[in-house]
Amino acid sequence: MTGRSSSGGPFRRAVSLRGMTTRTPLRRGTVRHVSAAALVLAAGLLGAGAAGAQTPPADPAVAQILRGDIWVVAGTPTADRFGAFDVPSAGMLPSIKEGDVVITDRQRAATVTRGDVVVFLPTPAQRAKCGTGADERFIKRVVAVGGDRVDVAAGQVLVNGAEFVVAGATAPAYTVASVVVPAGQVYVLGDNRGSSCDSHSWASPGVPIAQIDGRAEAIAFPRARVGFVTPAGAVTPFDVSGAPTRARAEYLVTLTRSASPAYIASGALRKCAKKASCARSLTARHRAAGRAAAGLAGKMTAPARALGAECGAAPAKALRAELQRLARGARRGRVTRAKSLALSRNIDSAIAKARTKVGACWTA
Repeated sequence: MTGRSSSGGPFRRAVSLRGMTTRTPLRRGTVRHVSAAALVLAAGLLGAGAAGAQTPPADPAVAQILRGDIWVVAGTPTADRFGAFDVPSAGMLPSIKEGDVVITDRQRAATVTRGDVVVFLPTPAQRAKCGTGADERFIKRVVAVGGDRVDVAAGQVLVNGAEFVVAGATAPAYTVASVVVPAGQVYVLGDNRGSSCDSHSWASPGVPIAQIDGRAEAIAFPRARVGFVTPAGAVTPFDVSGAPTRARAEYLVTLTRSASPAYIASGALRKCAKKASCARSLTARHRAAGRAAAGLAGKMTAPARALGAECGAAPAKALRAELQRLARGARRGRVTRAKSLALSRNIDSAIAKARTKVGACWTA
């Protein structure tokens, strides 16, 4: 995934998701499926029900992930089942916002029903209509399942003749003549119906269930947005102030997001260093990579402070020190191709080491 714009250009109407991978700039572009080492945030579980009582999630594994009791680490059952995706656009407002990180459950993909929010890979024709990349996932709400009849008229979404109501969803300005959803497929709409490329836009409106990656279970980031996604539309908030590993998880997510400029700069430097024709630009790219390293070190200072004496504090401190050292070195001396390749490699390595060592805190 490359680029910074989240909703402009050809992606304006598409609500798509990015798997949170090591080298993922978290705004716009080609999207990779979430890796086994995807980041999932820690959070507490104080429910905000109608009477203020605790409302535990349906699955205790989700609660464990949100609290940080378990972590999505490569090779674990948690990583096989759950994913974390970044939302780069506004088609699911107000329930899910741009910049939210959503936790998905792959085991629930085959059993989704009306009201569920799902992450899925659109078909080639659907991607072409929305103007999105080949690996880009979408997030939408299931409005109807196989055999249901959908009509959209007079600002209402009707399923089998009854209005389908989602709290906060905008009224559609478009109309849809009666459509029967094929078996094995679902009909999906964004809650922000005036700014979503979804089933109403597509010649073949159904999303095959086989294309669904998982059901959205919770919003895990940012802190003010933590809560459970509900079929009714409203997100049930949860207090995260008492979660002991919240700071560690937030550090990892912030690192993943903030590292994007450093990764981009180091990648551009490495590409230039390998080409003789790029010799005139080498020094400028070298200095730019150094500035990016310094910028990342500065951005990670505040999240690192919150770690205190936790397991992640030492690698966080080591990352800052290494990035600062690399930044100082990038400002000095004559720039050579070998020096530039080393700088690029060392920036990437420092970030990867920090992520690995902080992640290891959950498996020690």
